[in-house]
Amino acid sequence: MSSSWAKMSVKISANSLSARELSRQIGGTPARSVEVGQPVSPRSASVHVQAFCIYESPISSESTPDEHIAWAISFLESIQGPLSTIHPKPEIDLRLGLSSTEQCCLALTATELSFLGAQGAQINFDVYPSESESE
Repeated sequence: MSSSWAKMSVKISANSLSARELSRQIGGTPARSVEVGQPVSPRSASVHVQAFCIYESPISSESTPDEHIAWAISFLESIQGPLSTIHPKPEIDLRLGLSSTEQCCLALTATELSFLGAQGAQINFDVYPSESESE
């Protein structure tokens, strides 16, 4: 029996706005937002120096990585107007988490890569080991 999942999030960071204002300009409800000065973690004295909002893919974790990338691109295309009014330009970080007991593939077209590159998006792939089956 195979076990696999994929999860996708888009993190948008802004130096010039609070997370609340960034969320208001982008629209929708982020899964998580962080304001400047909030602790990085309960066990750390470090604080966030940049506000950000994280939007998570509503697509099932059982869907393919390609479907999550397509959602992220569609989401970014839908907020192009609001993003273009924010100066300096917000940072965009795409994070795709993957785990599979079988071969898994992710293919990005030249058009997708070009669009993400034009956004200045950083793409992170988090590959997790699959859970071993009990015998």
